[in-house]
Amino acid sequence: MSQVKPKVFLPGGLASLCTEYKKLRDIVNSQIEVVSDEDLVSNPGIGTEITAALFYVHDPLKLQVFNRKEEGLLPALHLVCNNGVGVDHMPFSRMKQLGLRLTNTPGVLSDATADMAMALMLASGRQLGTGLEWAMTKTLQEKNQLFISLHLGQEISFSTLGIVGMGSIGMKIAQRAKAFNMTILYHNRNQRADEAAVGAKYYSDLLEMLPLCDFVIISCPLTAETKSLFTSQHFDIMKPTCHLINVARGAVVHTESLVDALKSKKIAAAGLDVTDPEPLPHDHPLLQLENVLVTPHWATATVQTRGKMLQLSIDNIKAFVEGKPLLSEVHI
Repeated sequence: MSQVKPKVFLPGGLASLCTEYKKLRDIVNSQIEVVSDEDLVSNPGIGTEITAALFYVHDPLKLQVFNRKEEGLLPALHLVCNNGVGVDHMPFSRMKQLGLRLTNTPGVLSDATADMAMALMLASGRQLGTGLEWAMTKTLQEKNQLFISLHLGQEISFSTLGIVGMGSIGMKIAQRAKAFNMTILYHNRNQRADEAAVGAKYYSDLLEMLPLCDFVIISCPLTAETKSLFTSQHFDIMKPTCHLINVARGAVVHTESLVDALKSKKIAAAGLDVTDPEPLPHDHPLLQLENVLVTPHWATATVQTRGKMLQLSIDNIKAFVEGKPLLSEVHI
């Protein structure tokens, strides 16, 4: 006898989960029954059967999770599964008032995010943006001029890397950096007992570490303590040849200070998978600079990792429905 699949509220429906990929679509369809906001409004009675919701940051209707709960259309809803590890965008006070519990997807996205950090470091250091533009858009004469202009990049191997935030993602970055024979420094709330495994050196003082770095990768969560962690004070003491890479949250870096540092060559370049604001307006100063690479917050954007994230969210839903402990609860 087939098991009844739990009904799960996903305001934007399957379309909001990149389900044009069969693997992701199959993960969802084989285990849960998705109820969209349109479904709920057209059939309000179904709300009594929905105990959990999937919260996807790119779903334009995501806040309907809380709106519909307040309106009484989701009386049985008690669990919200954030399909990502960062929860700085979640309305904690509102969730507490509504009696909602929260889960996220730590661990399963660490490898993909570390890969993206390394890709941005390599691309920024070796000036791949400039190289691609020259190779794909310039005339033959202009291409020949490239070799005369000595447009040289920064070598990654044997350079010094500073990692800001040495959690699961930071440790994965360090493992990759070790393969490049990099000197690895890190700043974290606490010193890691396993730092020797990657040959990393701990700095409790960020200002002491930064002047030593050829590359800095930010991989810490956004909290009240880390908001605008990087300001002009920090850029002033960094090497003018240093590259800043951010795969954490845009607001960890004070944007105006970063623009000034890049324009005035206080640092060499930046590779950003996250920005503040996000996305950037087309005319934003960061997008006008040649020494900036920006990607659209897609460090986890692989079929494999998005599948793992979805599966962890669904496993949390199953555990909740069965009265078992949640696998990755965020206490709010």
